[in-house]
Amino acid sequence: PEGPAPPSPRAMWAHAALPYAALTAAGLLILGKLTTGARLDRFETYGMITLLVLALLRQMVTLAENTRLLAEIRERERQLHHQAFHDPLTGLANRTLFTRRLQRALIQGTDSDTTHTPAVTSGEDTVSVLFLDLDGFKKVNDTFGHAAGDELLQISADRLRAETRAIDTVARLGGDEFGVILDGGGPDDPRRIGERLATAIQAPCLLAGRPYTPRASLGLVTLDSTSTSTRPATPDILIHQADLAMYTAKRAQTGGLVIYQPDPSTPTTITN
Repeated sequence: PEGPAPPSPRAMWAHAALPYAALTAAGLLILGKLTTGARLDRFETYGMITLLVLALLRQMVTLAENTRLLAEIRERERQLHHQAFHDPLTGLANRTLFTRRLQRALIQGTDSDTTHTPAVTSGEDTVSVLFLDLDGFKKVNDTFGHAAGDELLQISADRLRAETRAIDTVARLGGDEFGVILDGGGPDDPRRIGERLATAIQAPCLLAGRPYTPRASLGLVTLDSTSTSTRPATPDILIHQADLAMYTAKRAQTGGLVIYQPDPSTPTTITN
């Protein structure tokens, strides 16, 4: 292993107990002298006071060090918790956190992991899932390089964050796929938000220093209070429905938004 070997527990205990051992030995000598009726001279008195002060200072240093270590441990735990539920490249929620929040939204719960929580509440009993896939992402990696592909993912993540609300959840689900949980509250309906996202994500940008116009396919599924009888019991079904709508948009090759329709006979709405 790299770096110095960690000290043994015995050495650590000896290092911690050594100052107190000296103080204990001096205290026992003075106590023994006092029991014989002898008086302490000035050197013994000042020496004992000095040892007490040194022990007290060491105790204060130890407490300060323990407080610092505890703060570092808590910060590392916070970082590990964030890494467990967020994508390292874009900083968005990952699939695990996305699924957890969607599950709680479906059961009309609240997510205690963050203050930005989607919830289904009385009077706003609507939850929507938007699935987004960047078109031609492999070609971007092959033409511009993987660094440019990562840059495109970060640009897309920033645009999704900018066009959604604090109560919504934006996640990178893997590769070039993104998901958005849209809360039912607010003046904007899910379709309008989806159209806005479709426009924003496909705006021209600079990629590896060259102009590039991204293309994306989006699928949207919405459940409201009128569709409780058909509401899926798990987030997987809702994600699958949004995924089906997204692939319908991808087959159309128009770079637009498709609204999922549970009735196959109903024509699917495509918004460019």
